[in-house]
Amino acid sequence: MLVLQHNCRRAYAITIAALELGLQLGVGLACLQEPYIDRDFSHGGYLLYWPEGGRRDCRVVIAVRRDLLDQLIIEARTDLISHPYILTVDIWDLDRAREKARRTRIINCYDNWVGASCCWQGENPRRRRAIEDVNWECLIGGRCLLLGDFNAHSPLWNPQVGARANAAPLEALIERHDLYINNDL
Repeated sequence: MLVLQHNCRRAYAITIAALELGLQLGVGLACLQEPYIDRDFSHGGYLLYWPEGGRRDCRVVIAVRRDLLDQLIIEARTDLISHPYILTVDIWDLDRAREKARRTRIINCYDNWVGASCCWQGENPRRRRAIEDVNWECLIGGRCLLLGDFNAHSPLWNPQVGARANAAPLEALIERHDLYINNDL
């Protein structure tokens, strides 16, 4: 299944364009950061999964192509993480040949500063990165795809970067869980 990841800068036109491009390319799953949130909207080709809570604070959405809904079981995992900047879903692909289901966990992350003087504070007013709010040991396991806009720069995933910026939490996460970086330059 093809997966699209894109930051939409909170613009309606960019959010819809990303979803339309997904349809044209045959993308089954679109993970968007900073989607349009000013009013409710839907898309004819995709079913949208949002974090729990008020839409005003949401910075991520996962869109699943509607024609795949009879082939997949999608389970929003708000029991594992309830955060407006991070959304986790488990996708169960039904392998009809072996009569067995295979789970893939998708974690869509918009890592930005949260806390004091930021858009979202949550229960902790301390200024921090959104990925620091997550118990990653509960989320990462088995088949897992972590993607998003991490607002960080490091030679670890981009050898052309001039200087590291906001990279320490993500670098530590990659090292602690021995994550494979699949990043086109």
